[in-house]
Amino acid sequence: MWRVDEPPLRHGAYSRRNKAAIVTAIVLAPLLGLAIWSLTLGAAFEVLGLDALCAFDPPPGDHFDVGVLNDTPAVVMVQPTALEDATIRLRPGARDDSLTGSCGAELRILTPQRRLLGCLDESPQDVPEPAPPLRVSQVQPCVS
Repeated sequence: MWRVDEPPLRHGAYSRRNKAAIVTAIVLAPLLGLAIWSLTLGAAFEVLGLDALCAFDPPPGDHFDVGVLNDTPAVVMVQPTALEDATIRLRPGARDDSLTGSCGAELRILTPQRRLLGCLDESPQDVPEPAPPLRVSQVQPCVS
């Protein structure tokens, strides 16, 4: 604030405090605008049910349980792509819910002789409510 006993600033000059306020406003305005838009879009997607599978979910929510059902007449081996040593043997009609999945990962489906049959995408299992198990009969070519 300008005091009576101080001489006025020359034309175009700003006090140090005013410069700091201007710089702070220039830096914070875009950041606040971006944050408000992000929150608005996130809320709109949530309300409309448009949020995609495997949307950002901070830890520990970035991993989820995966169930696999062998609905084929043959014995298969299920191998998570992240843990190649953790292979599970599934008899026909057997189900396993002990696997942990992550977004974008796949489960490799192998014969007991370790021949690759294909993969199952784990992403559909990333839902809040318990999801139906992945079915071995729905195996697809592997992406990775």
